[in-house]
Amino acid sequence: MRITIIGAGFAGSVLATELARIAPTGVDLCLVGNADGFGRGVAYGEARPEHLLNVRAREMGATADQPAEFARWLNLTRRAEDSFLPRLVYGEYLYSRLQSAAQVSLAGFSQVQQEAVAVEREGDAFRVLLADGADFLTDRVVLAGGAAAAAGAGGGPGGGGASARGCWWTRPTSPGRGRRTCAARTRWRGYRRRPGCW
Repeated sequence: MRITIIGAGFAGSVLATELARIAPTGVDLCLVGNADGFGRGVAYGEARPEHLLNVRAREMGATADQPAEFARWLNLTRRAEDSFLPRLVYGEYLYSRLQSAAQVSLAGFSQVQQEAVAVEREGDAFRVLLADGADFLTDRVVLAGGAAAAAGAGGGPGGGGASARGCWWTRPTSPGRGRRTCAARTRWRGYRRRPGCW
């Protein structure tokens, strides 16, 4: 089974990291995203050094069950854990988690630093088309394009589009409509694997 996550920002990289940790042998994971901010996202990969997080370091773990993980990753003292650190440092933390999980994963793990321009249904699979003209087949697709992608394309809350179990598609004709989907949620709400994801 091949699972492709389109969008290598915060949500996509955290989901890829967590799936890499739990996916069994025989699952292939593929994370697709633009080279700029890959694994970090716009908010944490393209920020300026003076741009700070708006949450204290001790509460910025990437997952809800480990809020202090970011502070531990930095080896912060108790006093420093109360600091509002640069967004760029948080981006490095996200990228480091992703790379560490990819190295130890039982699943296959590939990273494609390229923009996905289309997803087309092909039988029981999906064909992902990339900006450079390349394409590949995958069994499952997670769209994690971020808030800017959803708002710009008319999907997401208040912007039209179609919804499938809380996941917003940018066009009503998007693949997977009406089918069982895997849903990822950000660390503030937690996330869980839906039955039948693999």
